[in-house]
Amino acid sequence: MTDTPPPSFFKFIDLAFPPAERMGAKTQLYHSPHQSLYGLRVIFMGRRPANAEIDRVLRECTALAAAHDANFDIFASAELLPDACTDLNASQVLNIHGRSHFLCFDCKTGVIGLRRIPGTRDPAPDPCLPDGDEPGEPDEADLDDGTEDMLTDVAEAIWYGFDSPAEIDAMIDSAAEEGAGFDVQKVKAITAEALAKKRRAEAGWPETTDCDRLDRAFARLHERGILALQCAGNTLDDGMQWVNEQLADERVDDGQYIGFCFFHSQDIDRALDGEGLYLAFGPVDSDEDKDAMAVGHKVCEALRHEGLQTPWNGSVETRIDLPGFCWQRRTPD
Repeated sequence: MTDTPPPSFFKFIDLAFPPAERMGAKTQLYHSPHQSLYGLRVIFMGRRPANAEIDRVLRECTALAAAHDANFDIFASAELLPDACTDLNASQVLNIHGRSHFLCFDCKTGVIGLRRIPGTRDPAPDPCLPDGDEPGEPDEADLDDGTEDMLTDVAEAIWYGFDSPAEIDAMIDSAAEEGAGFDVQKVKAITAEALAKKRRAEAGWPETTDCDRLDRAFARLHERGILALQCAGNTLDDGMQWVNEQLADERVDDGQYIGFCFFHSQDIDRALDGEGLYLAFGPVDSDEDKDAMAVGHKVCEALRHEGLQTPWNGSVETRIDLPGFCWQRRTPD
């Protein structure tokens, strides 16, 4: 099998941001066609400004990005580097709006404001759950940062549905042994209540959920030479790395796969929020649009065979969307 560099999912935009430049900060604006959004990084150097100053710069830069193109959401992040010579990828994210929200421009409303970070839970009910029962944990006021972070990881593991209670318990023990620094007893107590809450929710789910249909569709794709991966990392780049690692596995025969498809954890977060599920796809050992389109059609065929409907328009620039997908994956025993 020949080595083919993974395709780029981002287009970087050359645009000046004077509010950041006056602070000595660097900026990166990039468009992600597959996710239909822009990302804006404002990277401060050396001295960390006050949160109010960072917020002002972020909002002004986001407004400039929206003036450039207001047809897509723009997700803004503030980051910090010790000096200008450091690799930008080594920057530290500054969570100036707390651990649950970030700043963004909403193309539907034309407003710049705060949005909840996917994967964190708030009091709003999950549209995939019965009325009056939503994900989340008991009152977590006054929790230390380490415990709060661990509970976020646990909540993801529970509601994603890939890990059994024993595996989640082992994950907590492993993090504690590695010195993560959190209240183990409190985390385990809240985890037990969250698992019980999910079990109650599962009782009201249909016998066959969309996740069950997705499992069958992905198994069908494997049989037809499409490498189909679920929860492949946290980003599109992570997903492509997972694909390349799977293809490079010595147990995979040359020519076994003609294409791939996957979704990552942020896609699951959006599905849990009732925003449907997006799948990335592409051909193996080819950069021809016709080959990518052929893979996309095979993926859609497998999905529709299992009753999952997609309005995909056949464009290689658009990820396959399952707008009605409800993420309901039962906790394995």
